[in-house]
Amino acid sequence: MKQLLKTVIIVIVFLFSNSQIYAFQKTTPKTIELPQELIVEKSKAELLLNEGLWDEAILRYKSLQQKYLALNFDQLAINLYEDLLLVIIIREDLGLEEKRSFIKEIKDKEVSPSFEGIYNGALAHLFTYYGEVDSIQKYYSKACLLYQKDNRFALEGNLNVTLAYEYYLSNDLQNAQSFLKKAEQILEKKLAPQNIDLVAIYNAQTLIYYSLGEYDKALKSNLISIRSLENAPFIDSLALAYEYNNLASIYLFIEDYNNSLDYYQKALNLVRLGDYPPSTFAIFIYNVGNVYSQQENIPLAKESFLEALSYLDQSNLKTTEIQNNYINNYHQLVYCYKEVQDLDSALYYVQKAENINKTYPYRISNTYKLLSQVFLAQAAYPKAEKYALKSIQETIRAYGTKSAVLSNCYNTLSQINEKQNKIEEALANIQKALEAISIDFSDIKGVSNPKLANVLNKGNLLVSLGRKLSLLKKLYQQESPLVTADNVFATAKLTAEALEQMNRKMQDIKSKRESLNRQALPLFETAISSALDVANKTGKKAYINEAFMLSERSKSMLMADAMQGAIASSLGGIPDSLLKQLDEMQEALADAEKQRFEAKAAGNKDLEKELKAVVFDSKHHLNLFEYNLESQYPKYKTLKMKSSVASVSDIQGVLSPNTTFIEYFEGENDIYAFAISKNEVSVEVIPKEADFKLNIFSFQKSLMNIKPFTKRPGLVYNAFIKKSHYFYQKLVEQAIKGHKTERLIIVPDGQLGYLPFEVLLNKPMPLLKQGTDEGANFAKLPYLLRDYKISYNYSGTLLMAQQAKKESIINGNILALAPSYASAATPTWRKKREVDLRKTLIELPGAIDEVAKLEELYTGQFYTGQQANERVFKDCAPKHGILHLAMHGLVDQKDPEYSGLALTEDQSKSEDNFLYAYEIKQLGLQAGLVVLSACETGVGKYQRGEGVVSIGRGFMYAGAPALLMTLWSLNDQSGAVIIDHFYKNLSEGMEKDEAIRQAKLFYIDHYPSEYTHPFMWAAFVQVGDYSSIEVNRRTSWMYYIIGACVVLLGLLLFLFKKRKKA
Repeated sequence: MKQLLKTVIIVIVFLFSNSQIYAFQKTTPKTIELPQELIVEKSKAELLLNEGLWDEAILRYKSLQQKYLALNFDQLAINLYEDLLLVIIIREDLGLEEKRSFIKEIKDKEVSPSFEGIYNGALAHLFTYYGEVDSIQKYYSKACLLYQKDNRFALEGNLNVTLAYEYYLSNDLQNAQSFLKKAEQILEKKLAPQNIDLVAIYNAQTLIYYSLGEYDKALKSNLISIRSLENAPFIDSLALAYEYNNLASIYLFIEDYNNSLDYYQKALNLVRLGDYPPSTFAIFIYNVGNVYSQQENIPLAKESFLEALSYLDQSNLKTTEIQNNYINNYHQLVYCYKEVQDLDSALYYVQKAENINKTYPYRISNTYKLLSQVFLAQAAYPKAEKYALKSIQETIRAYGTKSAVLSNCYNTLSQINEKQNKIEEALANIQKALEAISIDFSDIKGVSNPKLANVLNKGNLLVSLGRKLSLLKKLYQQESPLVTADNVFATAKLTAEALEQMNRKMQDIKSKRESLNRQALPLFETAISSALDVANKTGKKAYINEAFMLSERSKSMLMADAMQGAIASSLGGIPDSLLKQLDEMQEALADAEKQRFEAKAAGNKDLEKELKAVVFDSKHHLNLFEYNLESQYPKYKTLKMKSSVASVSDIQGVLSPNTTFIEYFEGENDIYAFAISKNEVSVEVIPKEADFKLNIFSFQKSLMNIKPFTKRPGLVYNAFIKKSHYFYQKLVEQAIKGHKTERLIIVPDGQLGYLPFEVLLNKPMPLLKQGTDEGANFAKLPYLLRDYKISYNYSGTLLMAQQAKKESIINGNILALAPSYASAATPTWRKKREVDLRKTLIELPGAIDEVAKLEELYTGQFYTGQQANERVFKDCAPKHGILHLAMHGLVDQKDPEYSGLALTEDQSKSEDNFLYAYEIKQLGLQAGLVVLSACETGVGKYQRGEGVVSIGRGFMYAGAPALLMTLWSLNDQSGAVIIDHFYKNLSEGMEKDEAIRQAKLFYIDHYPSEYTHPFMWAAFVQVGDYSSIEVNRRTSWMYYIIGACVVLLGLLLFLFKKRKKA
């Protein structure tokens, strides 16, 4: 919290006296432009105030006042008393009566009647500062009456903002909100009608709404403050740094760690540009470290905190603020060392904090909590419990009974209880943890949950619910009368809802991914297993539905966001001009990120650093723009935030008869297989062996490499039939048992995303004799392919969306491209990475033949060689119902967004002729099918919540409901045969999954057995909508001519016979 508190002292002073200052307010306010040197001098005074150099700050303000008077800015000189009196009120070296005496002394010297309101306002502030409730109202009322009498509404608004802030600092959020509301009413009713802003209010709104958990309001106010500072004629770098700091804190709170880190680092970079005291640097470095700590990047976190301490050591002053910052850094170092099990170092730093706490009690409750956690790690449970209770006592004294800090303390005590096997006591303390962060909730002796809308801190809620769920499961398994099946499931469901809500508030996609992998996966697994435990005990299938919907939430959290964003853009009522601007800003950000990526790949650190700043600016302005859209077009925001996932009944509603939908959820210890058919639903819990991932990986590798088969076919054959049947038994056999089916729709998860289920054997096969190759015939094996039509999908929710999308397919024409990789040298001005990539590309003669064959048979546009470039594709793609891309796919496992397709190098400066995944997502496609007849277009890095981040998946983001893509590099000959028959089957009306199935079977059954290893045919997988699609066949004029000739000959024959008869 401290990183926010520091901001306001600076920024309130800054904002109260902006460079455009309003004097007495009339209908048309007169603004006074301050000279630049006075603005700079005022900023220096504010800096002195912030550093606790009280006397120097007062002298600077008095000097500034004289300069105002010399320039005949008499009213501004009077208004400057606000800032001067603020120094007196908040200085730490004087007591109440001394401060009051100082203020009285100034009043006695100042004869201007304009000072009277400021004087009474200062006393109201002073008594608020010291909690003298009886005196506050007296002076507050006097000040407001004087301001109203003189129409000085801006000063009245400032006073209310100041008092709101003081109550905020004392953790009295009720009074803070009350005075903030008064300031908001003054702005709305008195100032806004005169086109006058109350700039001070936005910073107070940020802090107070942040503390109330109203993050949207906090974010909105903070962005207004930032925009005001960025657009000011004189940019105060320190004030802007603190506002970036506030924004980072909001993002940190909603666990959007990447955005948070970006803004904290930007704030730090701004501070580094100035000549500020060491303690100022320490604050910003600490904040950067705090994000690293939350990301569990312990080495960088520890480095940051130690650097912050080094800056604090350089400070000549040892003010309360600096001592507090020492404590903050010591606390964080305790966490760092505890995480790496260096308990001696952890104990060292917590004791250093405890020593400072003897004089400065700042955050002493956290010191006790950390001591408790260190002793817990040492299994010294009595000591741990002692300090946990002390931390709770101190937290209640400092913060009251409602705070995230108190919730954390109860969570720690609950952990200790559990270690002591006091499960019911541990649960009671979790209930107290939930009560501490909730409005109108108390159930210490029960097991109920707060309403999600009444929870003030969603991050703490997830921590508490995770622990509670684990405790409830233990008690439920022990058949405790305290816990019912419904209790367990209610907590599991609330956990998933909280996760989803937190996820939707994050703007940065990387933060969402990290959040899913770090905390969501174990929570979803616990929630799913809880729901299934209840289903097993009660026999109620409704709980299987709930477990399935939890699995759906885990899969859809990222991909569904992208789809929902597209829907919001099209239906949110935003003018086309703004949508175009949004698209341009998104493209600018993508381009900047690509350039930074390429600079990094080239090892150009200076350019990378420069481009990092460009990326920040692009992202920042995009965030501002999107937030403005959400504010101005509520329907857009509602659609964007809308969350819905498919249920079992939803899936059953779109399934055709004899179809089984199988969705897998891969947890840490088990795999859950949900099987849904028209009238049935079942779930299998599949234990994961320790070497499960290795087995999947090695099996996939064996499919991708045919060379071992050519050398030792018998050995490869035996290994294949064992593994293939093993995976069938493990993953499919029990899942489909009891489901009458001819078609499988498979939603894989985790490592299963790399597995072509078609190759699994549904019957055991006898092994060949050791050392023999005779009988190694892959063509005769009982593949799943022979019995089932098989397609794949990313989630059931996406399957539902694809059913709606297929109605908007533009036509049955094909756009097909097959590039050449030898026709032109790569220009020297291309980026090094692109030059290096081009060198690895070889010609694909089979691809050019493939496109030529399509051109003979079907209508559309067909480009090979030089014409098959990126510009042609982007121009033509939106006009075709089928896209066929026969080219190299390039997979970047580390940065999946920079996987892509390689087109012909045509020397263009507008396009680089690599179609990257991030570019594909931005295409507006009307196609019903995308065929990626290229290398490894279905392979990529697995991302929780998205599936395998492949090149193909980018086309689904772009709106394509169906894909045919490849899991490994194709063989030209077999690929050409399969593609040829696939299109032939489609054109005859077959459904897509059946069309590719029959094409593969044709190849297996008609080609020599030595060429039927799965490497030759199993690479193709059909993803998404499997229904039939229109494919326009080219009509040959030769057929018309032959037909006409036949008719003509028949007619002549008829006439000849008729004449002969006559």
